[in-house]
Amino acid sequence: MPATATGLKDLYQSMVLIREAEQTVLRLFSQNRMPGFIHSYIGEEAVAVGVCTPLRPDDYVTSTHRGHGHIVAKGGDLRLFFASRSARR
Repeated sequence: MPATATGLKDLYQSMVLIREAEQTVLRLFSQNRMPGFIHSYIGEEAVAVGVCTPLRPDDYVTSTHRGHGHIVAKGGDLRLFFASRSARR
């Protein structure tokens, strides 16, 4: 992605979306509405955006225990993400 004002804004918006998703995960977990363990991605948003932005739609991403940011940065469906997290109860 070229370093245009629009491109930079898109990168920033992706980082903000990751942060908001992570804050939601932490809030739901603290309310016992999300099972398991949470390994927060807060503070690492730029890593996921930097790694995933140049990927093609048909590229795959695998991750470890801090993969939420990669899902969001790759364009994953947040409804499915939250549904799968809360379905593990």
